[in-house]
Amino acid sequence: MPFLIAFIMALIIEPVIKWIKEKTKLTRKISTIIVLIIVFGVIIGGLIWGITAFIDEGANLLKMLNDCVETGYSYILGLLDKIKLDSFQISDEVINILKNALSEFLNRVARFSY
Repeated sequence: MPFLIAFIMALIIEPVIKWIKEKTKLTRKISTIIVLIIVFGVIIGGLIWGITAFIDEGANLLKMLNDCVETGYSYILGLLDKIKLDSFQISDEVINILKNALSEFLNRVARFSY
């Protein structure tokens, strides 16, 4: 595989090297160095751009996840307030334990998304 990549690069770069050699009257060695510096600069620049874009999108994803967790947290607490838990004959202590456990769970999920 590396030989195939090198062969394709050589096929692409060869005409550029010849063109620089003819237009500037530089030696083939110097023309090759110039072209390789340009090619590797473009490759490294593309990698840097891709990595920074990936990191930015990851940060945006985490922010959106945090917003979704907060929305879900508010929704679930609102649902718990709407449910008439008194009709189930559950003591206030158990209800508070359930609310606290749910609140702690959702807070941990929210902290995980940071």
